[in-house]
Amino acid sequence: PLYANSLNRVAINENFITSQAFNFFVTGHMYGMANKKTPFPSGTILANIENINAESGLFFISLGDIYDIQNKTSITNFKKSFLSKIEMPVYNAVGNHDVVDRKMYLDAFNLKSTFYYLKHKNSLFVFLDTELNDGKIIGNQKEFFQNILLNEANLAKNIFIFTHRIFWKKKYSSVLPFRMSARRVEFNQDNKISKLINKLTTRDNNVYVFSGDVGQEHLLPLMYHKDKHVHYMAIGNSDSVSDALLNIKINNLDEVQVEIMPMVEVKGKKIKSYREYEIDKNNYYMTNLKDMSLIEKIFYFLKYPYFSALLFSIFIFILGYKLRSYRG
Repeated sequence: PLYANSLNRVAINENFITSQAFNFFVTGHMYGMANKKTPFPSGTILANIENINAESGLFFISLGDIYDIQNKTSITNFKKSFLSKIEMPVYNAVGNHDVVDRKMYLDAFNLKSTFYYLKHKNSLFVFLDTELNDGKIIGNQKEFFQNILLNEANLAKNIFIFTHRIFWKKKYSSVLPFRMSARRVEFNQDNKISKLINKLTTRDNNVYVFSGDVGQEHLLPLMYHKDKHVHYMAIGNSDSVSDALLNIKINNLDEVQVEIMPMVEVKGKKIKSYREYEIDKNNYYMTNLKDMSLIEKIFYFLKYPYFSALLFSIFIFILGYKLRSYRG
């Protein structure tokens, strides 16, 4: 059945079996703000379970990191606070936090594999494990993906690919002082996954790639890029007013509509189109750092221990220099 690889084994809504049109939800980094060491999913997600159920969907897709620290307590809390309350199958493109102990993850959710595919109507859904070989799609997983491209892709009008790592974004130095000058995010094609996906560009279908390894503060709701007819999107949660879901809607003509569904209501805040988050237009490091003053940036980064240590070291150096000058 369609829900065989789901985390909760909930059957799909019968309305989606008879209807050609359907929708599903996507979000990433479900545990919320990075390094907050919580045993529960993001509060913004938990507060919106009723809204998600009311909207209804074929399934709910997590883009990895369903908990922060992998242990029995976190897994139990995730099951009780989210899985037991969501009224649709839940799938996960595993993140690094999920599979620190890969066997524990598979056993906890009674799964046999972390990469698999689903088919529904004229759509194909592919889940890849970017943690299995440090972001590389090689070995059995590469063979699995190539077989899908050969045997399934040409039969699908829409192809949806889900990963945790944002393999399609160029990496920059993560040294915080240098990040205070926010840099543009750039698209990266120089990796094995992109090269495999690019083979789909000669087919008569639409391809959407969703990734979710984002969970820092001051996130923008979405990062988007289009390369030929492949749509790349990144979305994650950080327990902030920017937290959002994507509601992906497929109509009777197999046309895809992407809607941003905010999880926190902000008075006067307008919901933008996903196309307004094109990375070559207005996104900088996927945050709003470019709009912050120098003082705001300093207070933001003071929460990071090594940045605080750097400022403290500079202060001690200046103080020591002044004292030596005074004694001299």
